[in-house]
Amino acid sequence: MADMVKLRVLLIAPEHSDFAPLAWVKELAGLTALGVELVFVGADQATLNQIGARLHEPYDMLIWAGHGADDQLLTTDGLVDGNWLAAQLRTVHPRVVLIMACMSADLDDNLDSITRAISDAGIDCIGVRAQIEDHVARVFAREFVRATMANSNASQATRIALSMARPYGAVKGIDLVPGASNGYLLSDRLATLERTVARMDGQIASNSMKLDLVLMILQKQV
Repeated sequence: MADMVKLRVLLIAPEHSDFAPLAWVKELAGLTALGVELVFVGADQATLNQIGARLHEPYDMLIWAGHGADDQLLTTDGLVDGNWLAAQLRTVHPRVVLIMACMSADLDDNLDSITRAISDAGIDCIGVRAQIEDHVARVFAREFVRATMANSNASQATRIALSMARPYGAVKGIDLVPGASNGYLLSDRLATLERTVARMDGQIASNSMKLDLVLMILQKQV
């Protein structure tokens, strides 16, 4: 029997006075029961400077649990975008990043997103392109960690976690964006492209515009 993979997990969970705390974040502390080494940066400690300092420490997985919008994540004292986060992550290059924040995988007007910026840094990233229910987020994160400890890669762990979270609510908004240099099958990247075009289809007036969109996305994925 193969040994379980040892994981050091950095959990970042900012709180802000303008938004209600996410109730399920405290439950993620239970990840220690799975045998992970958990480093927690949350509540009013999750400032830009504190987060930046922690992101330069060695760890295997980052879980960011908070509020987000197109290409932005809320910290206790402000906002960060995908490029800022990707720049910090390059120094330690974690195995995988989970951005459990609404719209973290959603494309802005320039077809950029938080997950895309992290993928471009060569890191597998899971994000959310819609609202996500608390139960779904909690179960997905927990089961993704469990599957990763069982030596599943990011694609396998995503499928397992989605299957386990599905009974608790809608999971179709959760996407894996493989790291740009991680050697995933072309089918993985085409699946991401297909989902992107499908959810934007209602905004596309012609086949010509759809082709232009596909070409723009492919340029960013190569």
